[in-house]
Amino acid sequence: MSVLEAMKSVKKHIQSMWIDRCTIKNFQEVTDSVTHITDFVETVVCENEPCKLSHDNFPVSEEGIATGRVLTVKLFLSPTLFIPTGSVIEVTTHTGRTEVFKASGVAAVYTNHQEINLEAEDDKA
Repeated sequence: MSVLEAMKSVKKHIQSMWIDRCTIKNFQEVTDSVTHITDFVETVVCENEPCKLSHDNFPVSEEGIATGRVLTVKLFLSPTLFIPTGSVIEVTTHTGRTEVFKASGVAAVYTNHQEINLEAEDDKA
């Protein structure tokens, strides 16, 4: 087996563990051909894409005193997709729960997957 075949096999096995699904949307400029008015329209980048939603808790401290914990949410999905910062990402977990996020950072793209930090869509911070 060649290295390329082995990498494809690893990618296939990693992605077989992604049992969540996501729909990714972002806004694109569209100019009306009659009025010539440009507006932003929400468009679907991909639908029903296999993914894995991950939650981590990290301690937060101020001057050496533990003040609480912060929850970080990360999405794992195919490295072939381009997900711009600010995209709206709707994730339906394997349990049927649906959560809406926005991509909060530049994706870390690796050979077999990409990781995108997310924040809740309704966060005002």
